[in-house]
Amino acid sequence: MAPDHADRILTLLRQACTLQDPSDRRELAEQACELADFHDDLACGYQARVAVLEWGANARHARPALASCIWLLANATAIEQAQERISKLPQLGGYRYPDGLLRAGKWVVALCCWLPEVAHSQLDAAHERTLELFSRHGGSPRGLHDNRHGAAMAMGEPRAEVRRHWRLWEQSPTGRVDDCPTCQLSSATHNALFEGRLDEARQLAGRAMSSEKRCDGSQFAICGSMALALQDAGALEEADRSHRLGYALGSAQTHCIEHNAQHLRYATRRGDYQRARAIFEAELPRVLRLAGACPLSELRGFLAARLFLQEAAGRAADITIELPATFPLWSHDGRYDVDELLAWFDARARELALRFDERNGNDWCTATLLDSPPCWF
Repeated sequence: MAPDHADRILTLLRQACTLQDPSDRRELAEQACELADFHDDLACGYQARVAVLEWGANARHARPALASCIWLLANATAIEQAQERISKLPQLGGYRYPDGLLRAGKWVVALCCWLPEVAHSQLDAAHERTLELFSRHGGSPRGLHDNRHGAAMAMGEPRAEVRRHWRLWEQSPTGRVDDCPTCQLSSATHNALFEGRLDEARQLAGRAMSSEKRCDGSQFAICGSMALALQDAGALEEADRSHRLGYALGSAQTHCIEHNAQHLRYATRRGDYQRARAIFEAELPRVLRLAGACPLSELRGFLAARLFLQEAAGRAADITIELPATFPLWSHDGRYDVDELLAWFDARARELALRFDERNGNDWCTATLLDSPPCWF
């Protein structure tokens, strides 16, 4: 391979690192993948695909991120053989060997969970394969058990199964690809909320908000869930603080759609219509721009939008909001009939809930989420 090909690949990744939006970064990284594949450059292909994985997952573009996971895991042996060259490449948007492989193993279950077309059996098979990969490279499987535990919650698996995955998480040591203290506390907080232990969740969340932060999303991920749980418990002043802090942290982020959806649910349930409307107007375009890229995040966004529109329908016949031109009901003047919007989001939420139930083999989404989503969802 001519050296200039590698230079062009690395230039694309350097350019991607200068961009703010993970979606824009991912697009350049995908161009780098294509160039690496054209020149059969496994080392640069590794570098580029780890970048697509990280930026795609953060932007909630699940399919390209999952495709990168699959490529990395399928080429694990060849990547191991090319590790010397990989180690000489600059670290641009990804992780050095073997951490990129381990990150792929950590992400794959979560990405499978987000996509209803991925069968439950495929998700479990991916989990088992990545456990083997981590064992071969001496990595702790804690992050794998964490994501499998989260998938079990989101897929409505029996409580005993959710608890089994949590025990495996507790029994595993912290590894180098899952060593963020805030992420560890975030996982523990959400497990406590799942189990209905609010006082324990309070303590864990408090520690998380003051701990060393290495990941952008952990703190605002906690705040939305805690706000809803505290609201359910009647601790409204404390809930308000969690809501306002969490939305202040997450509103500027492009990769926290599901967490901001929690804040829309909170403000709507709180009866703060003006604040709920402001969140709705800010967040709905982000949800719609996913356009099928991450169905689970869309389901969360659609449920929150539906809840707000049910409230709005009793206040006004129409609403003005700037939505993407790709939206099926798009209006050039930005005015929308509230009942029509409500019907559209209700139909989409029901459609996605049914697709996930068909994949998950239960009725958790249609029987629980459509009626009353839990605080941690």
